[in-house]
Order: sequence, then structure tokens, then C-alpha cells
Amino acid sequence: MPVQTTQTGYIKFPDGAKVEVKKAGGAYVDIGAINSAITMTLNYTENVVESANAGTMLKQIKQMKAEGGFTLININPTNIEAMGGGLFTQTNTAGSQILSAAFTSQVFTGFVANTKIPLVPIVTATGHPIRFASAPVITSITGTGTGASGALAANNDYTIVVDASAASGYSVVFNTAGTATVAITETITIVFGNNTPTARTTLTAGSSTKTLTAYALRFTHTDSANLIRQLEIFSVNTNSGGFQFGFKGANEDGLEEMPITFTGSIDTSLTDGAQLISYIEDVGAV
Repeated sequence: MPVQTTQTGYIKFPDGAKVEVKKAGGAYVDIGAINSAITMTLNYTENVVESANAGTMLKQIKQMKAEGGFTLININPTNIEAMGGGLFTQTNTAGSQILSAAFTSQVFTGFVANTKIPLVPIVTATGHPIRFASAPVITSITGTGTGASGALAANNDYTIVVDASAASGYSVVFNTAGTATVAITETITIVFGNNTPTARTTLTAGSSTKTLTAYALRFTHTDSANLIRQLEIFSVNTNSGGFQFGFKGANEDGLEEMPITFTGSIDTSLTDGAQLISYIEDVGAV
């Protein structure tokens, strides 16, 4: 039997995607591991005009929505709060201060300039990192090896930034045009000062009425050639019943999961014809 088509350039193997959430006025944050397919369906209401003797005359659509879901297994309360759109209030309770000598220095070789590198403040005795309760205290950041710039200056050679994607809550960004002209090939050593961890995060919810604030979602798949497929939904609310808090039994397999279902609606502040979603696909070099 002959081949019926040669059009196979857009066949895709399943490979997952990165899920990011953006609160109103904020930046996109990677919410981490999921345990399901990501689904999104465009739905709308149809208004069909039928004539008495000439068939269907017109078809109008309205109330466009983007409805879908995924199953979260990186159940970070900060990300849950972000997807609540004001449904939850997050409160962090600080623990006891940990002295500088109790931390293991963070060491790595090579970095990408002006790109966030998560701070990983590991307590030597436990082998576990902490989440900072406030802006981290850094004793020193030093560059050695190839390029050897030595001691680096805060807010010049590097900047500490809030980063909800980082387990510690903060990242460092290096500036290769700073005073020390730190090279991307250097070995970087970060020595942490006395820091206080977050001991507990609490989410609360419950009001007689509540006006929610929409957030944005972005799903990105990057292949081995750094080409992307990306779907962005501009104005999203998690559905009623979309947050499921559960505790699996010890006799069950798998991980703790939180199925998320959402609905994206028209954002009338955007350009007509581009108020709901954007879908991007790289096709290679131009």
C-alpha cells in the first residue's frame, strides 16, 4: 500500500512541559514537578442563524474560554497561594537562627550571566537546605580558578534577588560587567552568614464573599535543539473544586498529588483577537 502523505514535520513525542504561574503584577514562577498530562481545551458558545429556505446563514461564537488542568506533585504552598488569586492568605513563621559556621558553603563552577542561580543554604549537620525567612545574609562570594576575580561586591558583581522558584526563596545573579569582571568559567564559593529559616508556612482561606484576581499560566516544552512550544493563558482562575488537599494512605503507591483545574477567560485589556491565549512554536533557524 502506498504512503498517503509525507507531511510529518510536526509529529511530537510526549515529553512534558514546564508549568509557570504569574500573579497579577508579578513575574512567571516555575511551579515544579507535575504528575499528569497538561490539558487545555478552547470552548465557546455558538450562536447559529438558520434561515427558513437557505440553510445556515451565519455562525457566531462568544464567551470563549480556555479550560484545562494538570496534577501538581511539587506541592509548594507559595505556588498554591499564587494560583488562588487571593483565595488564600499565606503566613510564614520564622524558626531559630542558624549560625554561619553551621552552613556548608555553596560551590559551583560556571554560570550564565544575568541569570538566576538558586541559593542553596545547606545545614551541614542535617544535609538539608533551609528556606530563608527574610533576605539572606551572605558573608562572602568569591571567584577562583580560571579568570580568578577574587572577592565579589554585592549589588555590583552580583545581586541577591527574590525567587519563588528557588527552594530557599532567593537566587543570585552575576554581572560580568561589574568591578571584579567575574568570568563565567570561574569557581564560585558562597559563604552564608547567620540566617533565620522559615519553620512553618500556613495557608488560610474562608470568607463570606471574595473577589478573586486572575493570574496567568504558561506551559513551555524545550527540545534538545532548544526549540520551544509554548502555550500562554493570560487571565486564569482556578475552578471551584480545583484545589484538592489530601493525604494518601501508607498502603497506596505514588506521591501526594494536587489535581488543579482552571478556566481562562478573555482579558479585554489586551488586543482584540489575542485576549485569551498565545501559542508559539519554534521551527528552527530563520
